[in-house]
Amino acid sequence: MSRIDVGVPTRHFPQDIPAQPAAPVQAPAEQPAAPQPTPAQRTDQALKNYQAAITQRDKAVQDAEGMHEKAETLKTEQAKISEAKRELDAAIAAEIGPQVDQAQAGVPGQFRRPTGELVNSYGNVILQRHANEPAVQAVLKQSIGDYQAARRADELIPTFHGDITPKDKFDSLKAFLKGEPPEVVAKVMQDPRVQQWVKDAGAWVAEPLNGVDKGAGNFQAKAAESAQRLADTVEGLPPELATQIAKESFPTIEKIAAMPTVYRGDAITTPKGPFENMSRVVGALGDTPLNQSLRQDIAKAYLKSDDVKYEGFVGTVLKATSAGANPALAIELASQLKAEGRGDFADNILKVAADGALNHLNRPDGPKAQFDKAHQASVDKDTRLAELLAKSGPLTTEQQTAFIKAYRNDPENQKVYKAEAEAAKTLADELKVNKEALLFAAGRNPEAAQKLYDSMKALKDSGQGAVALEFTVAIQKDPSSAVAQAFNKFGDFNGDFTEQVIAAAAGQLLANHNGDPKGAFAELKEMIDPLLPLAKSIPGVLNLKDGIEAVKLASEGRFDRLAQLTANYEKLPPALRGLGAAGVVFGAASGSAGLKDGDYAKAVNGFAAAGHAGAKTLAAATKSLADAGKLAAYGDSALSFASFSSKLAPGLGIVASAASAVSNGGKLFGGDASYAVSFAGDVISVLGGALEYTVVLAPVGLIVQGIGALVGLVGGLIVGHAKEEAFKNEQNKYLEAAGISNDSTRKALIDSDPEQVKNLQALGLSNDQIQDLATNYPQLLESHHGHGPPVSNLKSMQQRLNLSGGELYQMLKAADANGPPGEGSAALLHVLTHTSWFPRVGNAPTRADLANALEQEVKDMHSDEMAKALNQAAQWLRTH
Repeated sequence: MSRIDVGVPTRHFPQDIPAQPAAPVQAPAEQPAAPQPTPAQRTDQALKNYQAAITQRDKAVQDAEGMHEKAETLKTEQAKISEAKRELDAAIAAEIGPQVDQAQAGVPGQFRRPTGELVNSYGNVILQRHANEPAVQAVLKQSIGDYQAARRADELIPTFHGDITPKDKFDSLKAFLKGEPPEVVAKVMQDPRVQQWVKDAGAWVAEPLNGVDKGAGNFQAKAAESAQRLADTVEGLPPELATQIAKESFPTIEKIAAMPTVYRGDAITTPKGPFENMSRVVGALGDTPLNQSLRQDIAKAYLKSDDVKYEGFVGTVLKATSAGANPALAIELASQLKAEGRGDFADNILKVAADGALNHLNRPDGPKAQFDKAHQASVDKDTRLAELLAKSGPLTTEQQTAFIKAYRNDPENQKVYKAEAEAAKTLADELKVNKEALLFAAGRNPEAAQKLYDSMKALKDSGQGAVALEFTVAIQKDPSSAVAQAFNKFGDFNGDFTEQVIAAAAGQLLANHNGDPKGAFAELKEMIDPLLPLAKSIPGVLNLKDGIEAVKLASEGRFDRLAQLTANYEKLPPALRGLGAAGVVFGAASGSAGLKDGDYAKAVNGFAAAGHAGAKTLAAATKSLADAGKLAAYGDSALSFASFSSKLAPGLGIVASAASAVSNGGKLFGGDASYAVSFAGDVISVLGGALEYTVVLAPVGLIVQGIGALVGLVGGLIVGHAKEEAFKNEQNKYLEAAGISNDSTRKALIDSDPEQVKNLQALGLSNDQIQDLATNYPQLLESHHGHGPPVSNLKSMQQRLNLSGGELYQMLKAADANGPPGEGSAALLHVLTHTSWFPRVGNAPTRADLANALEQEVKDMHSDEMAKALNQAAQWLRTH
């Protein structure tokens, strides 16, 4: 894509005025040219036009009569909105582009500020202009993000000189695209230069076969060379780009498929055989509907060859899959052979393909191994965030939000989260493409069943629950099948796993439908419908149909039926408990009044009160919602997270609070405290990221409540762990990013003890009050086993004197007045908390008595500063 023509306002110069004729009539004076709108004014006008187009659509559809007229009107008006959006995109590009170019002009590449940062910076100026218009923030962020992706894409496309093959061009592009987000990759693919490379690749792949007749002696060798060129070009490219190249090369693919597949070894000189290379091509296509169609067309091309219909072809498949080629093409061929009535031959191919599928899935550098590595790195990041927050002292809501945002936006952390999302998607695609072969193998080989189950569990826990559920239903729908019998040997498959996978699927479907719970429910229902005939009725207990109805109503924001599920909850079958979790998930995104009115919270708390089974359901729902948020943030485009999270996060806050309340010190998570900490960090990350986008009118308190509950849970699980230097450096970095500029405050927070912080909060002191006191008295946050005061001893004094947390803070500040900061509050706390040393203070029944006791202690003080602090505190008590 060539650089966007951002346009610069034209400067108008006055024209030369010709000499006046010698005539008595005087020409009228020229009117000054109308001032051109500034780029900012163009953007603001384009935004108004976009909003007006949306308003016009709503009005026009409302005024239209009849369903047909409404549909036609909607189509017409939607086209106008799309045009207005394109104009807004162009206006934003025209405003930001010249500023970026000017900032980078004349600066050597190694010293330039990254283009993405500059686009964000100038884009924030636009967002600030409209800070009081929350309704437009999402579309502005989307347009800014689109321009950022376009600029990034333009930077990534290399320029070539000389005779460079299309394969070499795409090899260079692969390296540049590694780690780039999907929206940037999409822009690169749309670029006219890349589209020309696609056409060039089709011609280059066809070149060896040009002018070669099928009957020629060198046809096999030439076809093998074309297959090698195509496979080498597409392997490792984004699936959508690989598909474009394969479609461009399809006439050549048909020629390759027509060649004999059982060939003499000396006829082929390429490193890999033609069928193995075509298997590599099909493996590079991924699993979108378009790619499925192309895979089917390639298989049909092979079926035109008589060789494919004889047993010798099984050896060709075995050779290709044994060499590590993706078995998807062989599986598709087997499927089409079955459709032709060649079931026995198809099964022979499928057996070989199934072994190949397992080997391909589980090879040391395969999709499962890559996912395991990426997932563990993501777990480590989540755990780190949870620990950083829990060990960084008391933070205000604003500080927590900024802290989490800084952590999420750290390029190193983003890289890890995106890598997990990409690895999970790759693993999911691998399972979907090879579904028939993997199920076939699992029913005949216990090791194959275990490997498939491990992959299904991995998908369930990584935002790809819908694929895991698809396999689960395929296995469970026929209890007599070989694969169902094999999976019955896994004790939790028909139990906890089934419950969790339905919840996980609900979260992924919610993200796929951009937060629309009704659309997500419809797809979930379609997926689990095959299980309905198998559901057993338990007397006095609801059945699956009841559960589906409860989930449907929850997706519409009605929670009465969901609450009813919690009766006799321990007796419900796992699939029905999974539907309960799905109802919690969809209800969280329903955006209904029930979220604010408490109906949703009441239903959620019903699960919390339903014993261990209800607690596990809440954990599954919380994990599912967090995975949905991460999928929106890192899976396709972080831009969708803005609109998605503002709907999702308040409900997630309610569920997270309830799950934390019944966690029982991590036992909810199988007794694994480290998993509990990772789980909490995962959810905290999504909730904190959501706060950045949540508009003022949203119930932010619910999100804050969820974060606070989870931070408290983590604090209770990690007390006593040592802080290494690198950990403290991270704390300092993110605390500074959270707006805590005072070095002393940051140091006090870094050195804080989570248990001491809990004790201070239990006194009713707010987090900002605790920070204020600790800035000048840092020992306040240290453990009382070290240098910190035993502040828990103050609770009984507060009860006797009816002294609130706010009043305690005022009294401490009064003790601090007129002296070195922090010394007065330290002196007063020393006396108030060591009641055995100062019994008159410890036993004072009223505020007046405490004032008298403090004044008595002054007489025994050898420090003027301490005496002054106690006197000032006594004076405060007498006047309050």
